[in-house]
Amino acid sequence: MLSVVRKLMLAVATFGLVTLPVAAAPQAKAGAPSDQEIANAKARGLVWVNTESKVYHKEGRYFGKTKQGQFMTEADAQKYGAREDKTETGEKGTAKAAAKSAPAAAAAAAGAATGSAATAPTKAATPPPVQAQPTTATEETKSVTKRVRKKTEDTEEKSTSAAKKSTKKVEEATNDAKSDADDKTETKRKRKKKTKEEEDK
Repeated sequence: MLSVVRKLMLAVATFGLVTLPVAAAPQAKAGAPSDQEIANAKARGLVWVNTESKVYHKEGRYFGKTKQGQFMTEADAQKYGAREDKTETGEKGTAKAAAKSAPAAAAAAAGAATGSAATAPTKAATPPPVQAQPTTATEETKSVTKRVRKKTEDTEEKSTSAAKKSTKKVEEATNDAKSDADDKTETKRKRKKKTKEEEDK
């Protein structure tokens, strides 16, 4: 008995007599489904499988509208090897986000309008700014500035006078030096002349 069982197992391993069950391909329905059939499928939670592209749709413009397809459960569609249409999921998420943000945007606009209406009377009631009157500190500043300016002018005048005196002294010294040089030259000339006269005698 054991030898028979072993032989059967060997035959199964060798020739593959046992096969695993595989999900049968759905049979595409001839003709497009009616609006009533599409509504019933949505109510039952079925998906529409495009048997040509192996993409299933939960809703949207392709739900029950492709040339070849079949209604089935999402689990059966995945067993069949079909994949979900992600573009419809993204569009649905964008629409939901827009729908959620619409009330918040409306509330923000209403709040802004209310805030503007509330602040309008306050702005109208604000008194005009009062011009600042000159203070004692400003007068003191002017006085200090005047004194500094006068002192600066006096200093410049003294500096100019000292410079003129210095220039005059330099000119006088130059003239004296020039006069001394002329005297020395004249003395040398006279000595030279006298020496020549003595030699001629």
